[in-house]
Formats: sequence, C-alpha cells, structure tokens
Amino acid sequence: MITSGTYDTATDIQWFDGVITFTFQHGTFPTAMLEVWFNFDYTSYVRLATIPSTATTYRHARAAQGEDSLRYQLRYVSNSIVGRFSNEYEIVITF
Repeated sequence: MITSGTYDTATDIQWFDGVITFTFQHGTFPTAMLEVWFNFDYTSYVRLATIPSTATTYRHARAAQGEDSLRYQLRYVSNSIVGRFSNEYEIVITF
C-alpha cells in the first residue's frame, strides 16, 4: 500500500522527481518484486520499474518539468504469481 508521496528537485533543478513511500505485508508470499506503475497527466498506466518487494521507497527521477499530476500504483510479482494493483496515489505538483 502506498502511504505517502511528494515531489522535489533533488535529481535535476530543471525537473521534479516523484517520491513514494509504501509498505508491503508479505504474509505467506515469498520475497519477490514490486512493479511500479505510473500514470502521467491522466493518461493510461505504464510500468515504470521493478524493485525488490522489501523496498519501502521509490524515487522517480525527472517525472515532470512543471505543474502536473503524477499517479502511482504497485503490484507484487513472483514467478507465476501476479498480485492485484495497490491503491492509486496521486502527487500534485503545484507552485
């Protein structure tokens, strides 16, 4: 579950990075991977990255260049097991 998100300019002063924080309770599932899915400015989702399921933060470098809306979802994958999508988390870049 994505629990928080923000944006900053840590990677490049001309761009905004999207940063999400999340938790994943493995339960009986083995440690595997999480897919990070991204939706830019109300378009369709695309897979952005695949990260270890033990991670708790993901930084999307150069996500936007100005005021925008960034949406993220996660999905657990392990060999033939493909989980449901997490909650959608929206980061609104305004200034």
